[in-house]
Amino acid sequence: MPELIATSSNTPKNIWDHWVMDSPPRKTQTTVMDWLPTIAADKRFIFVEAPVGAGKSPIALSYAGFLGDGVLGSSYILTPQRILQRQYEDSFGDGNLVSVYGKANYFCHTKLGLNCDDGSDIKPKCERCPANEAFKSMKTTPHVVLNYKLAMLYAELFQDDSMFPTKDLMVFDECHTLEGHLVDHRAVEVTRKRCERHKIQFYQPKDIDDAHGWLREDYYPSIDHAYFEMERQAKAIDDKYAGSSKPSLMPDELRLKRDFKKLGRHRDLVQTLSENDIDYIRDNYVLVTERGEKIMFKEIYGKRLFKSILQPKAERFLFMSSTIMNFESYAKDLGINPDEMATISLPSEFDVDNRPVYFMPTAKMTYGWNKNIPEKNELRRKMADKVINLCADMHPNESGIIHTGSFQIANWLINEIKDSVPQKIIEHGSSDSMSRDECIAEFTENKGEIPMLLISPSLTEGLDLKDEMARFCIFTKVPYPFLGDEWVKRRLAISDEWYQRQAMTAIIQGGGRIVRGPDDYGNTYILDESFGNLWNRYKSRAPIWWKAGYSKIKG
Repeated sequence: MPELIATSSNTPKNIWDHWVMDSPPRKTQTTVMDWLPTIAADKRFIFVEAPVGAGKSPIALSYAGFLGDGVLGSSYILTPQRILQRQYEDSFGDGNLVSVYGKANYFCHTKLGLNCDDGSDIKPKCERCPANEAFKSMKTTPHVVLNYKLAMLYAELFQDDSMFPTKDLMVFDECHTLEGHLVDHRAVEVTRKRCERHKIQFYQPKDIDDAHGWLREDYYPSIDHAYFEMERQAKAIDDKYAGSSKPSLMPDELRLKRDFKKLGRHRDLVQTLSENDIDYIRDNYVLVTERGEKIMFKEIYGKRLFKSILQPKAERFLFMSSTIMNFESYAKDLGINPDEMATISLPSEFDVDNRPVYFMPTAKMTYGWNKNIPEKNELRRKMADKVINLCADMHPNESGIIHTGSFQIANWLINEIKDSVPQKIIEHGSSDSMSRDECIAEFTENKGEIPMLLISPSLTEGLDLKDEMARFCIFTKVPYPFLGDEWVKRRLAISDEWYQRQAMTAIIQGGGRIVRGPDDYGNTYILDESFGNLWNRYKSRAPIWWKAGYSKIKG
């Protein structure tokens, strides 16, 4: 019998006393809630793999209440996107939960027209700065929602500070994205553009040893000098407007202040990296290059940063996603001891007939797909014709999303189908297209009233395309990580399973954008013939609920 979490009187607590919803739990929620109290006290790392729509958020908050000494307990809830933060606010923002954003998202009460990031250095200091008040709430509010980027920054800046106290639980929403955020957090990127701005000669190194030597001997001293010169200019701007209740900074002054803060973060990262010895760099970093344009030092794994930055800030950790798939490998990448893990994987409550996944092998969109030879021309024609068939014949009056895997394929496909499908095409990435956020806004606000196609290589996550917003989803290419990235190549060399997992995760997540509730429905089509190889190698680890809706049919 596992050791139960108990009160100080040694009387076992009832987790259902902490259920945060007014409505009764659904079947999946009941299963998880009944399981959580049975977890042994030494299992600090808890993994819940549950499909889209399972209702994971109230489970997390209820579990925090169960773990805490008081009724509410305490937690940090980390999400990859601000839109998910707002969902927590809308559902649970009753004074016991608060979302905290970066300073640029708050606006000064006294220095009208300035956000708190731009106005915070101009004297006099605001008595009740909105950004500072939000930051202080992390100490006084039981449940705090942060995006991954801000959480890592604050946890690093305030490692021993009571302003960012240790809480009962840290929740990782969409946890399959966590390691990517960790390695990006401390990545050091040196671009030709930055070098030109600060009059530094950009250098293209031969290897990581050469790059580290240049960074230490040449680049850091130069960027340090540039920082102090920009600091002088930024202080002059602050002094110029000191005492003004309505400072009206010129656009170039605002730009300089913002660039100065970015440069400060960059300088600190460069200094820390340059102080490490070369053996440590070789063992723990990958040199990512974009020849002639940038170099970047990126940690191979997120485990060191997870342990040093996030782990000290909670007693227990709850990892939630619909696509963890390989619990052991995922935990190993974060340096988590398997003996300290508890895992559960849940079936879907959505009718399998509402969420079919059809593998229709049509053409192999691997390297060389765009070569101008008869064989490739024929395959491309087959792919374009199949997309037209699905959009114009199968779903003529419905909206859908097409995941292309790359901007190159997206641009090619748009040119091939734009005059042959009834839907209005929404795309981002070309020189005359809208921004990513503008595309998403137009597509979602339409709510399916006018049939639309959202075509993108980078929207497999974060979209809530419920009901008529989207009734179908097409993959024209298996979304494997880009092998032109040295970090991806290094991870592939270490683990082929990791590489396959990333692609399978992107497919399941991408298809999950269109079926968001028990009464919702939509079809997913996978057209890239290469999926057959991925499926043969990874189907044993794919979630059972997803496999239930999967079938292969003639392309």
